[in-house]
Amino acid sequence: MDNTAANSVGFLGLLTLLFIAAKIFSAVTWPWIWVLAPAWIPTAIVAAPVIWFIVKVKRQARTMRKQYEASEASETETYHEFKSRYLQQQKQKQK
Repeated sequence: MDNTAANSVGFLGLLTLLFIAAKIFSAVTWPWIWVLAPAWIPTAIVAAPVIWFIVKVKRQARTMRKQYEASEASETETYHEFKSRYLQQQKQKQK
């Protein structure tokens, strides 16, 4: 089995090492945040949409819960039933 890809550092890893060496030997005067940028920028690019999605879902759930508590539906239907009806109404609004 070929393990060369699993054992390699990769382009961004090599770039990070190069930037660190340049900083240590005073070849560049960049702040450390930019020296380490090849390591954290790809992570930030992946994490940003995930965080955005989580925030969006939590806001929608909080809005639903507030509408349920403010409505008279809380006396006649469960939160699960209210949630199903609410989501169907949202889908119809999008059409």
